[in-house]
Amino acid sequence: MKQRVKEIVNPTEQNLFRMQPPFDCQVIFQDEDEARRNPWGFPRSGRTIQVEASRFLDLYENLLKIAYFPKLAYQFRSVVLPLTRLVWKIQSWKHL
Repeated sequence: MKQRVKEIVNPTEQNLFRMQPPFDCQVIFQDEDEARRNPWGFPRSGRTIQVEASRFLDLYENLLKIAYFPKLAYQFRSVVLPLTRLVWKIQSWKHL
């Protein structure tokens, strides 16, 4: 990998990968029962949930909702996430 980077003659002329809106993403679950548990109400067909967004941050937030957050937990994320970080920090002290 290091050699490949050195082979780049002029890095400013390299095309960057850029995703352009609108964003259309499909989340395919292994089984249909998981996809049915769709508390966010995203459009669904079989094992596939469709997520559309005009901004990348909205797409990212929606994917986080699907992957990590039940609706109730999402509503309290501003409290729960800092508390979780604090607990992890305290637990890491015992490994020092």
